[in-house]
Amino acid sequence: MRKLREVLRLKYERKLSGREIARALGIGKGTVSRYLYRAQAAKLTTWPLPPELDEDAALTALLFPDEGKAVVG
Repeated sequence: MRKLREVLRLKYERKLSGREIARALGIGKGTVSRYLYRAQAAKLTTWPLPPELDEDAALTALLFPDEGKAVVG
């Protein structure tokens, strides 16, 4: 499971740095950076998130729209 929601909470509510978030969640700094980049691109820069993103699936779909789609080649 992604720790996406917790990354956003720690960044925007607790004001932690990317390094502090990575350490707290046991994930890489690069992962934290990618999540925050995607959130910023989607204009999600505050906490709490909007009510329509209460479901993890909705948040994931917004930030990772191509995930789970079959690659046709």
